[in-house]
Amino acid sequence: MSSVTHYSTKTYYKIGSGIANVTDPAIGLAMQGMADPSQKTSGVETFLYSRAFELCEQDTRRRVAIAVVDIWSCTEAVKTEVVRRLQSNFPTLYTEENVIISGTHTHSGPGGFSGSRLYEHVTGGFDPHTFECIVSGIVESIEKAHFNLA
Repeated sequence: MSSVTHYSTKTYYKIGSGIANVTDPAIGLAMQGMADPSQKTSGVETFLYSRAFELCEQDTRRRVAIAVVDIWSCTEAVKTEVVRRLQSNFPTLYTEENVIISGTHTHSGPGGFSGSRLYEHVTGGFDPHTFECIVSGIVESIEKAHFNLA
């Protein structure tokens, strides 16, 4: 006969959400499409967003921030800069371990933000403006989620 231990302790969480625009409105950007250098933006038809969710244990204050972004994929360069900026505002709260960023894998957004020569070959190289639009939007969405905890 096996014995089962039941715990009566409940864990309570605060949950927050936030959204921010990550669209680079410039015309003529190379798209993160199907490796076709002729795929260029001609304007903004639909804005791209970062949607962030934060869960925080009420007692321990341990937390996780999750951002789902309308980009091809989150790269190391993007995550590193997002965490760096979050740490400048919240020095002890956000780390590589508790910030999760994923892309919706859209090929209709701009490329040039990965920090990788392989992925930026077709897009014409790294685009600091696109990178800034994406990073600042992700940070804004996570900060909104942080301040919306309830």
